[in-house]
Amino acid sequence: MKRFFVEKSLGGGVELVGSEHHHLCNVLRMRTGDEVILVCGDEFDYKYLITSITKTNAQLRFVKKETNKHNPTSLFSIYLGAIKPDSLHVAVTGLNEVGVSDLYIFKSKHSNANVNIEKLNSIAKQSCKQCGRSIPLKVHEIEMKDIPKNSIVIGPEGGFTDDELELIGKQPYLGARTLRAETAVVIAAALQMKELEKW
Repeated sequence: MKRFFVEKSLGGGVELVGSEHHHLCNVLRMRTGDEVILVCGDEFDYKYLITSITKTNAQLRFVKKETNKHNPTSLFSIYLGAIKPDSLHVAVTGLNEVGVSDLYIFKSKHSNANVNIEKLNSIAKQSCKQCGRSIPLKVHEIEMKDIPKNSIVIGPEGGFTDDELELIGKQPYLGARTLRAETAVVIAAALQMKELEKW
């Protein structure tokens, strides 16, 4: 069943407009009588019936709500040096899909890319359509000095300076191959989530 993310509490009638209406009507070509699932960032899936579709909106009637079965059962945060926007978009989508609860982005000497937190949180919400979550990953900015000592930290493309490694209390480890930051952060998160949730 197709899923849509809305920025409101659910349970009554809903009107879809804007990009979500466009996706329902013009991309998916859904019709009156079809059922969809709406999510709004809480722990539930809300099933709705499409009652009418016009050029500007779709009217939906509430059917029932069910506890979402795809939200992670463990809270896990990961830390990533700021990278280019397109790469950050890939990382956020992948981290949301594997079940990370929070991504903290920091800037360092080798990572001065601009970070649009609002855009990244929007990408996480849209990614819920793919992976089935109803509670999306949350993206934050953090100073390097505030990174916890016992966390997983993925550096920026240019790596860390010696002073930065000392500040965060980490030793560099790349393994046999050097990975792109957006690849490394998703792999690290997936391995940790596998342990936490016993995949």
